[in-house]
Amino acid sequence: ISSQIYYLLKKQNLLDQTPRFFQEKLKQNCTNVLYQNIFIKSEWEKIASLFNENEIATIPLKGVTFAEKYFGNLGARPTSDIDILIRPNNINQAINLLQSLGFVIEQDPIQSHFHFSFSKSLPNSPIPLTVELHWNIMREDTASLDIEDFWSEANPLKHYHSIYELSDYHTFYM
Repeated sequence: ISSQIYYLLKKQNLLDQTPRFFQEKLKQNCTNVLYQNIFIKSEWEKIASLFNENEIATIPLKGVTFAEKYFGNLGARPTSDIDILIRPNNINQAINLLQSLGFVIEQDPIQSHFHFSFSKSLPNSPIPLTVELHWNIMREDTASLDIEDFWSEANPLKHYHSIYELSDYHTFYM
């Protein structure tokens, strides 16, 4: 949470009231989060553009769009992967598009689960970037949740025609 603390203290002009070593450590952690999130945002935008071009309705879950909207800054909340919600009838097309961007499926699908995981090797990094392609938010056998409610109340995201964001209600419900 160091990034969140840093941005809150800075926003309220309270950062200078903390010890110098504390400020430096917060800033260092925040810078690391920011650089990682910049990269993830770049990859997310490639995916979003490709899905948008192919008219695959998509909702990013959490991640960099969440950090920007609710924390006010790309670096204010760390993320390590890209989670996206699509409709079940678009799964095969979405898989093909992710694979065209260099992502490979990490594991065989788990029958009762609600997403596929993909990964992509990154230059100079032992940890790959992961994308989770969701068709639901929770396992259907553990929750009574109508995912269609999430879709029907979603709002268009920026300049896209097929990319949406969850309503505030569903964001915080999730």
